[in-house]
Amino acid sequence: DGIYHVSTDYGVYTADYIFIATGDYSFPYHPFSYGLHYSEIQTFTQLKGDAFTIIGGNESAFDAAINLSQTGARISIYTSKTGLKKEVADPSIRLSPYT
Repeated sequence: DGIYHVSTDYGVYTADYIFIATGDYSFPYHPFSYGLHYSEIQTFTQLKGDAFTIIGGNESAFDAAINLSQTGARISIYTSKTGLKKEVADPSIRLSPYT
């Protein structure tokens, strides 16, 4: 029906889009059949809907969440880890001061 249904241990969530924030921006990893990799998005204003699900927890995931939240959308992020406390400055490993 054009809506994604994400089943978790905490219930079922729905989303118009699912973003997969996996792999390096220049070398995206596509371990999925559906969804968009962060590098495939031209502008966040082109995306329609009011609920978005992001899978991943580093720079691309949080940057997408910030941009989408500025459109008034509800955002869910699912990740098993983030780079919040990493000491390496590489944005594929650690969050930047902006995010």
